[in-house]
Amino acid sequence: MSQTLQSSTRLWFSGVVILLSCSARVAPGTSNNDSPLSGGLLTNDSGAASAGGAVGAGGAASSTHSTGASTASAFAVHPLHVPRANLAAASTKDGTIYAIGGAEASWGCSANSTSYAVERMDPSSGEWVIAPNLLTPRCGPAAAASQAGSVFAFGGWDGSAAQTITEELAPGSNSWKASSPMKEARHSAAAALGHDGHIYVFGGFNTQPLSSGEVFDPATGNWGAMPPMTMTRYGHAAAVDGNGLIYAVGGYTTPNSATETVEIYDPSTQSWSPGPRLPEPLYGLAAASSADGHVYVVGGQWCCDNADQVLDVALELSAMGWTNLPQKLPFADFALAAATSNEGRLFAFGGYFAGTLGTVAMYDPGSQAWQSAE
Repeated sequence: MSQTLQSSTRLWFSGVVILLSCSARVAPGTSNNDSPLSGGLLTNDSGAASAGGAVGAGGAASSTHSTGASTASAFAVHPLHVPRANLAAASTKDGTIYAIGGAEASWGCSANSTSYAVERMDPSSGEWVIAPNLLTPRCGPAAAASQAGSVFAFGGWDGSAAQTITEELAPGSNSWKASSPMKEARHSAAAALGHDGHIYVFGGFNTQPLSSGEVFDPATGNWGAMPPMTMTRYGHAAAVDGNGLIYAVGGYTTPNSATETVEIYDPSTQSWSPGPRLPEPLYGLAAASSADGHVYVVGGQWCCDNADQVLDVALELSAMGWTNLPQKLPFADFALAAATSNEGRLFAFGGYFAGTLGTVAMYDPGSQAWQSAE
């Protein structure tokens, strides 16, 4: 199958996996809903979006690698059709996972590399298909799905600057539509759906690192204020635990200064508090929450966009502290995205390691094993 996908920039992230246990270019606006295909933002040392690298091709037959015990026999892991970094992920209430925007030509964002491409994965089969394109190409967007099933993409770098753009893909729709823009432009931010139905977007970069955040009501399209984090973060990750607490994890506080700190936001008190620290500083990581309250963190690197600092660790946080998951991530990765299915499977996809990646890895908590395809 031949597809043309809008070019998108790519982003670096490293390969750490953490589990927290708590209680193809297409013209803008074109719809390709049923065609097979797949898909955060980081910056260079100065905090500006970076260019470079080659565009990866999609559509090749997948090569699946199993690590340890086999996972469910009915499920097969498939790679993305469009290798990308600095992409965003969202998972809808029916378990469909979306890969949104990103960078196709490098780990950073450049004018000729930002992507319109959107792909969705059927978690029952693992197949990626082409979804409607974004209206505006974005590298380093944030994304989340509402309780009603709409997918929202927030901000990002459009090839010239950080944006306030918000776009919505409603259930069953053949195209994205513009929604209310954010109050503040930001790329490399993080977003999470709260138990109250609001979407929280915080941190990011816009000429300088940000600590600010905003609250979006998908039902009305209105934006409200939320208190800032205690420190600036970009290239960080976000997830929500079983109690509805929202985690801001790692990231850069200033260029080339990653942090291991974690902050927890309680929507009921509208306040941030310190969370359990990562074992080491990480930026370019991704996070995802499962229905049973687990919070996973995958990928990242600890400094300076060097390949030897991209990791493949896998950790779990229990009452005793951080411990290793039974298996490491099958590959080192950075500037990736992550999401969980309704079955509790964790998916890590895209990113950068010596080039943009279309690789997809799936962790099955039942077998405690990974499968990957590239």
